[in-house]
Amino acid sequence: MPRGYHKPLTAVQKQQIKDEFLRKPIKRLAKELGITSGRIMRFLAKHDLEIPQQLRDYRKRMGCYQKGNVPLNKGKKIEEYMSPEAIERSKKTRFKKGNVPHNANPEGDGAIVTRIDKCGIPYQYIRLSMGVWDLYHRHL
Repeated sequence: MPRGYHKPLTAVQKQQIKDEFLRKPIKRLAKELGITSGRIMRFLAKHDLEIPQQLRDYRKRMGCYQKGNVPLNKGKKIEEYMSPEAIERSKKTRFKKGNVPHNANPEGDGAIVTRIDKCGIPYQYIRLSMGVWDLYHRHL
């Protein structure tokens, strides 16, 4: 679809938005109607319809993990919650022992980093090799 082009909302879509914008989250409503959530937000603004702040906060909280939530796979072995095919597929994306990230600096590059200790005093450290750091003033 060309940029800047849109189909006008039908009367049924307009009525459904007006009826359900307080009952359903905007993204779910947009998916049901086959339009974007931004389109619905513009429609609501144009018609002076507003979602109360209390309802927005509630929906935001419900989208987060709740305190005390227990993961589905807690205490289970991988075979108990994944099929053998899924286990095989997941192997290629797992972290491998000794793997170095693509953006890691070369060994002993002399990177200097400032860190603040628990008393609030900043110290400079220099990297001698991978995982080996020394205080910069001692190194000098």
